[in-house]
Amino acid sequence: MKNQYFGDINDYFKYGMLRAFGRELSIAVIWMMTPDDGSRDGRKLEYLDFEGRRGHDPELFDWLRAWKRAGKVRDVRLIEESGLLPNCRFFGEVVPEGVEARAQWFARAREFARGADLVFVDPDNGLPVKSVRPGAKNWPKFVAIEELRALYEDGHSLLIYQHTARTSRRDLIRAKLKQLYEAFEIEHFTSLFAWDWVAFLVTNAGPEVELGRATHRIMVEWETGIHVANNVVIPVSATPGEIKARPARAIRKQLTRLTTEIGFINRNRQQVARKTDLPGTDHGQRIYVLRCGACETEYGTNGSTIYLARCPTCQQGAAGLPFV
Repeated sequence: MKNQYFGDINDYFKYGMLRAFGRELSIAVIWMMTPDDGSRDGRKLEYLDFEGRRGHDPELFDWLRAWKRAGKVRDVRLIEESGLLPNCRFFGEVVPEGVEARAQWFARAREFARGADLVFVDPDNGLPVKSVRPGAKNWPKFVAIEELRALYEDGHSLLIYQHTARTSRRDLIRAKLKQLYEAFEIEHFTSLFAWDWVAFLVTNAGPEVELGRATHRIMVEWETGIHVANNVVIPVSATPGEIKARPARAIRKQLTRLTTEIGFINRNRQQVARKTDLPGTDHGQRIYVLRCGACETEYGTNGSTIYLARCPTCQQGAAGLPFV
């Protein structure tokens, strides 16, 4: 996070996301601040001249437009002090480069986060990459897996910022979800993506209902701006025969697919067979056809519920939606 990015379109979506979660949960925001570098990054302000963007969150949009007209001072403390991010508190120490100094910085950040339901971690780039080692020049731009695990073990749910510019978003999401699975050994994640970033939600025990309400609110209020997907780690190579023969635990490792991809298999061995153009029963949804891996029944469901679906024939799942 750099002050030079303040107020651009990525921030509009990001602050809107935090506002939605803040209505339900207490949030510790760890900005992972780094010094401005003099580049032209963060100058995407044209959205404030486009009235169509205002509908997502008029209060936030009007505040940012007034900020732009007042001279565009780039300082994250402005949003902290605005009162627009409810139930949020902010840790804004600059991330140091040295390994020992970084450990001390994180100890202070970890203590700051105590008691929060959700911790939002906002590095410049996101999850670590093999080419940047701890203590290297660009290391402050990444959050360490060990840091995330420590926060998770403290009982927090996590919301992790990941920059996506200049890369395939789909491939990056797959790779980062695999990285998170290996770190936490849990199979369900939620990704929220908008413009040049994706945020990964790692749910801990406790506020599952509140997190669900918040993500649903984002789906409704930010329908054309922030896209929400439920993700499950599964083996890409699984065939229908393997699905039928193998227990659910064996169908969750290796690689990932988005839940709405053809071929995706959820933890109940329900596979996405095809997408239809028919409207679903949930807001903004389309009907997808699932095929049961046990009895081969085909039935329709909303795209938003694929990851939890159970077969209505042999698993006592909800009645399927009509798809023909």
